[in-house]
This record gives sequence, C-alpha cells and structure tokens, in this order.
Amino acid sequence: MIHQLTSDTISKIAAGEIIEEPASVVKELLENSIDAQSSQIQIEILNSPASYIRITDNGIGMSQEEIELSVLRHATSKIQSIEDLNNSKTLGFRGEALPSINQVSELEIISRSCDQDYAIRLVYQFGKKVLREKIGAPIGTTIKVKNIFENLPVRKKFLKASKIQWANIVEVVEKISLGVPGVSISLSKDHRQVFKSSNSQNHENHLYSILGKQIVQHLQAISFKSSSYKIQGFFGDNQLYRSSRIHEYIYINGRYVRNLQISKAIEGVYRSKIPLQKFPIFVLYIEIDPQLVDVNIHPKKHEVKLSNENKLIPILQELLSQSFSGSKIPDVQNIKNTMPQKDPLDILSLYGQSKKEDPTLKKEDIEEINFVRDDSLNKVDLLPPSDQGLTHQAEYLDYASEEEDDYSKLDPEKTWIQSLLETKYIGQIFKTYLLFQGKTDIYLIDQHAAHERILYEKYLYEFSNEAIDRQILLTPELIKTSKYSRVLSENYQTSFQELGFVYDFFGEDSILLREVPFIFGEPGSISFIQNLIDHLSTVSNKYDFNRYDIMRKACRSAIKAHDPLIGIEVEALIQQLIACDDPYTCPHGRPSVLKISQRELEKLFLRVES
Repeated sequence: MIHQLTSDTISKIAAGEIIEEPASVVKELLENSIDAQSSQIQIEILNSPASYIRITDNGIGMSQEEIELSVLRHATSKIQSIEDLNNSKTLGFRGEALPSINQVSELEIISRSCDQDYAIRLVYQFGKKVLREKIGAPIGTTIKVKNIFENLPVRKKFLKASKIQWANIVEVVEKISLGVPGVSISLSKDHRQVFKSSNSQNHENHLYSILGKQIVQHLQAISFKSSSYKIQGFFGDNQLYRSSRIHEYIYINGRYVRNLQISKAIEGVYRSKIPLQKFPIFVLYIEIDPQLVDVNIHPKKHEVKLSNENKLIPILQELLSQSFSGSKIPDVQNIKNTMPQKDPLDILSLYGQSKKEDPTLKKEDIEEINFVRDDSLNKVDLLPPSDQGLTHQAEYLDYASEEEDDYSKLDPEKTWIQSLLETKYIGQIFKTYLLFQGKTDIYLIDQHAAHERILYEKYLYEFSNEAIDRQILLTPELIKTSKYSRVLSENYQTSFQELGFVYDFFGEDSILLREVPFIFGEPGSISFIQNLIDHLSTVSNKYDFNRYDIMRKACRSAIKAHDPLIGIEVEALIQQLIACDDPYTCPHGRPSVLKISQRELEKLFLRVES
C-alpha cells in the first residue's frame, strides 16, 4: 500500500543526503560563511566532533527576517530561479545546508547585520524552535551545532570513530581554505588552535600558511588569461610527488572539485619526470564563465562538468609543458635508425605470438619468457659465482657456437632453481639486473625486486611473531606534514609502532621519527615515512588499515636501487631469494626472475627460423 510521507520524514531523509558526518556540517557552514563575504572565520570543535561544532564569521550577517527563513528548506539568498544556476558564483546555493543540519542536531544561530543594533539568537532542537531572543553581538554570524544524529540512533551508530571524524574535518578545512586566499580561517580542537590560514591576496603567502615551506619551495607558478578562462597554477617540480592524489588541488571559481580528466591530463605531463605510480603536487585555480560549468551534478558539489573541457585541458597541458622547458637528455626514439623500418610489435612473433593473431597481447602475456615455480625446493646450496663479473663474458658465450641439438638436453624434471644453480654468473647489467648463463638458458634477476621480496618476507615473519627489531636513529628525522597528515599520523601512531616505526609529535605540523625497523637500515630521506603517512589518505576506518600494504610500501621506500654488487653479495642475494616462500615476484607483483632460452635469442638475431 502506498503512503505519502510526512513532511518531517521527508525533511529527515533529505537531511541525510546532505549531512553524512560532522565534516559535512563544517563544509556547509564554512562555505556559507565565505559566501557571506567574511574575511575571518573561526571553527571550534569540543570533545567529539558530533557533540559540538561552532563556526563564527565577521561577514554581512542576516536580518531579523532572514534568520528564520534560513532554516526553511530551499530558502536561499543566492538564486531566485533556475536560470540563476547558470550564473552562480557562490559556494552554496541550494538552500539545504541549515535546514538539513537543523533536522539532525541541536542548532543555535546568532546573527547581526550591519543595519541592526542588536543580534537575533534562535535555538532549535532537532527541527523545532525553542527560543528566539535579542542579544548583543558583533556584526556577523555564529552557528553552534550539538549532538548530531542524536534523534537518529541508526545514523549515529554508523558514524565513524571520533578520530576519523576529526581527520575528515581537518581535510575539509584545508581544502576549502586553499581556495579562498582573501579569507583567514582558523580551526581549534578543545581550545587548542591546530590550523590557521592567512588572508593574504598573495597566493604564495597563502599557500605557505597552509602547505608549508617544504612543499611551497618546490612549486612553480604559471598563469593564463583569455576571454573564457583565467588560470593561476602552482605545480611541483620533479622532486615533489606523493603516493596518492591527496595533494592534487583543483579549484573552479573558488570551489574545490575533483575532476579525473584534468588530473590525468596533468599527470600525463609529469610522466617520466617523476617515479612510476607517484602523483604530482599542484594547486590549480580556474576562473571560468559560470555558464560553462555545471556544479549541480553531485550532491556534495564535489564534482563539476565543464561544457568546454576539451578546450581547457590542452591549455593546461601546454602551460605545464612550458614550465618544464629546458635542456633534456635526447630520447633514443628520436635518433633515426638507418636499418629498414619494421613494426616493433612484430617482435611478438618471435615469442610464438603474432600481432595479427592477437592485437590485445601485452608484454606480460608472453608465455615463453617466464619461470616455473616449484615449492618443493626452497633451500639449496648455491654454487660459488665468479666475482670477476664481465671479464669472463667471452668465455661463457662460447656456448653460442655449439650444435643446435643441445637445446633439448635440459632435463625437464629440473626446477628453475636447480637450473639457476647450474649457471655461471656473468655480471651485473645497468647496476640492476644480474645475468646468469646456463647450457641452454640465461636468467635475469632484478636485484631490486629480489631484495624487496627478501626484506618483505623477513619483515612479515618478524611482524607475525611480534619480534620486529627496531633501531634508534642517531639523529631523529624531523618531518613536516600537512595538518591532515598530522592528524592521520596521530590516529595510527600505535599501529605504526607495531610495524616498528616510532615517532613523536613536534609543534603543530611536524613529527619526529625516532626508530625504524632494523632490517631497513637508516632511511635515506624523509620520504621514507612521508609516503607511508600519505598512504593513510585512503584509509576510512581501522579495518581499512592494511598493515601488509604498509609493509610493502616500506620495503620499496627503504631499499636502494642501482647499487653495484660483487660476487659474494650476489651469492648472498641468490641464497636468500631462493629460500623465500614466493621468490618469483617483488611484494608489488613485478617479476624478480626472467628466463630466456638460447633459441629465443637466436630467433631475435634471425639465426634460426621462427
């Protein structure tokens, strides 16, 4: 049977779409204060964020008539008709923020406009007005929100832990603050100020007050202006990157938004300039005709749709490319080859596959160049390798002149480990790959991937047995963090300590790294722990805190690549690798060992028919 919902039920359902958690309250009220032409905004959190939020601004305030209208659904001063949506430049415009907050909390509003001698104070309890009075107060507005979702036990039950709520509030305040250089925003927790942005119109000073010197000193400014766009951007150099998109800030008409097309276009310019699977840091301000933007496609207005996005992206790519102009090492692909031109993909046919047979074939799908796993053999004695490296290369390569029927002499029952142990060590290639030659095969071992696997399994064993050995750093590492990262590092300090990382807090935006797991040695740079903290941006609750993922990232950060190795070090590396439970890949899934047969090599050199 169909029933028409009561207005009270409708209001509560609508409120749930706008207000998901205390951070949603802060976002909506902060945007309203900015729209009210405030130059100073103070945010105060007491105890649990769901129990007390207060936001005070020095904006234009509300009149006696407006203050009561403000808590009615779809009441707003920012638009009057649907056509006004095409020209809206304000952060809030739907008229749903205060009514939604009012339905799920105890709400108090104090506001005074410039043409009034006194302020009006209104008090509501979960949508019902309980008090209206005149009081003395400065021009501007103060809003207090208490006991969020107290009247909705089911919603309250699913609120995240207080620490997570607080971290989300810090993130919201940081992101909104970056978009309004002319507004000073402060955030306090239990009467202790933890964040304050400057109200300088100078973008560099504003960024410095929020992101800190460590990031700002690596930012390069670009600007562009046309009839459709005004762009001001600050992009990190190739020394500045993170493990996630947490520091990719995009603002359109002052609003922080997410736009994957813009992000990926910018990341494409950074490709080959920063490490793989890393993301650049940038702050991008775009002013655009409001008629070219639709900010009404997402309930939280986090995403926007640009009608002329296809024109904006090439402009951004060109601007960013220019900022990286200068001397570059020539790309080998630009060197003209005097040999007859041949489609590089045809080389796939040399591995028993043809480009025409399977146009979707990827390098990792080639079956011939692989290795066979046999868990029955993990611990074996390694034959002493030559420590003279490439000086013996000519002697070992004499196998190439042997008769072709030698290809079939390898016992098919032997495992790859047994085959590897019967090879001779040729040397190190590019200070990364170890080359071994057998009778009919060669093996390439990525020393970096192999070392990661060895350390990861040792780390995992120590963690599983609660026996992680830690070393005290002779000189503790002082690491600057954003306010959001600082809160995350506070929330997961115990978890990190279980993983062997011990740190204290220094000031409001720094941590002091004192101990690290012994197996990593002393970290070479502060990015060792910075990448791990940035990884927490993807963690929404304690169940998402994947210790094994943290361990994998720690292994990658701690190991040095391109180290020259001598014979005895190669022997030790191989002995430890073949003793691993899973020696075939690094902890991140990249292969650590490749096998190539002599016949495959001769196919590449066209010595034999395919």
